[in-house]
Amino acid sequence: MQSGASERPVGKSRATAAVAAGGSSKGDGAVDEGFLRRTYRSTLLLTGVGLLYLWAYQWTWAMLPLASGAALALAMLGANDLVAKRFLPGVAEETRKNRGDGRAGLRALAGVALVKYLLVAPVLWLLVRWWSLNELAAFAFGVSLVPTNIVLRVVGRCLAAASPRSVGRTRGHTT
Repeated sequence: MQSGASERPVGKSRATAAVAAGGSSKGDGAVDEGFLRRTYRSTLLLTGVGLLYLWAYQWTWAMLPLASGAALALAMLGANDLVAKRFLPGVAEETRKNRGDGRAGLRALAGVALVKYLLVAPVLWLLVRWWSLNELAAFAFGVSLVPTNIVLRVVGRCLAAASPRSVGRTRGHTT
């Protein structure tokens, strides 16, 4: 290897190796340890702002579908986070117990996903039977808040990492 090049363990991504080494993975747009916690918080904030707007415009019929859609999406994200931390190698090594190779973790993730979607399917069936099209649209908007939030946060992080103004800037300080 060339001098100055960093070595990383075989089978680990650059971001996982950087976080495991005590560094930060922010330089390449990857997510850090507190990313999901901040995603939960910002999604709850967006949901609260959306509920306030619905209340202000007296669209109270859409408040329950929006809140329940966001709650369902956050619960599904939390289940994925729990399984990933517990079973998948390279994801939060300090919290993961020795669970075998990566295939066992992928099987566990697939099993939880299957159970999760089997539980969500009857709920969605009932909602389609009971709610109107407007209420279903509000529910879908609530569900879409979480993935939209994640995508926009990652895109913003990648753009900030690529920006020439971000060089030399530390967290909380501006130049």
